Amino acid sequence: LFLAIGLLHEHVPPPSAEAVAFLGQFQDLGLLSPLIFVGLGALLAFAVQSSSVALVLTLALCGTGIISYSSGAALVLGENIGTTFTANIAALAGNVWAKRAARAHLLIKLVGVGGALLLFRPLLTGVSELTGLLHGADPRTDADALQWALTYWHLGFNVINGAVLLQFVPWIEMTVARW
Repeated sequence: LFLAIGLLHEHVPPPSAEAVAFLGQFQDLGLLSPLIFVGLGALLAFAVQSSSVALVLTLALCGTGIISYSSGAALVLGENIGTTFTANIAALAGNVWAKRAARAHLLIKLVGVGGALLLFRPLLTGVSELTGLLHGADPRTDADALQWALTYWHLGFNVINGAVLLQFVPWIEMTVARW
């Protein structure tokens, strides 16, 4: 993944400011901003059909200063939801078990993103502090640290979400079976 990120950064020109300038208007809307960026992240991951590619694009947007650390973090949350859409569409042609697995994946991501949004500011601060400790720079002001912070954000979200929701497997199973 890091090799791909490096190659994309070296060989793919950053998006033009005009092409993504509209994103700036959504950054200062208070509590609505993270929700908008979660939605945009879900659409982005669905469009490129890969959360890894969407993460690379998010890193590029943040690295060039087009969007901020918090907007990038919200995009990453949305990308985690968007990556489940392809599996759910593919499961439409599958059996009941394929549909349940795809729905469970979606439900796990939706619950995780909901929890992350409830704790959004403290989690951003925690990842920022961790990045500062490990890299000696603040992701809000240093583009290199920002890329690490979003990588930690993505990894931390998935590990913590999986560990917490592992405790609720029976509830998840019951919910997707009814769904």
